[in-house]
Amino acid sequence: MDWVLYQFHNDEMRSTIENIFLAGRVTGSQYSEITEIEGRLAGLSAAKFLGVENIDEQLEELRTRYHQLLRKYDLLEKKSLIFKSL
Repeated sequence: MDWVLYQFHNDEMRSTIENIFLAGRVTGSQYSEITEIEGRLAGLSAAKFLGVENIDEQLEELRTRYHQLLRKYDLLEKKSLIFKSL
C-alpha cells in the first residue's frame, strides 16, 4: 500500500506551518486544472503575506475559480474538511 501525507492548508494555500504556502500534489490534488490554480493562489498569497498590495481582487477571483473547480470534480466537501481543520 502506498502512503501519502497531505498537508492541511486554507483556501489561500497557507499551510499549518508558519510562512509555508502549498500547491499541487502535497495538497491532495490530482487534476492539473486545480494544481495550476493552487500554484497561482500560493504565489499571490505569499506575495500578499510579504506586503505586496492591490492583489486582493486577483486572490478573490482565483479563490472563486478554485472553488468552482473543486465542485466540478466533486472535491469541495473533502477540501472543506481540510480548510476547517486549521
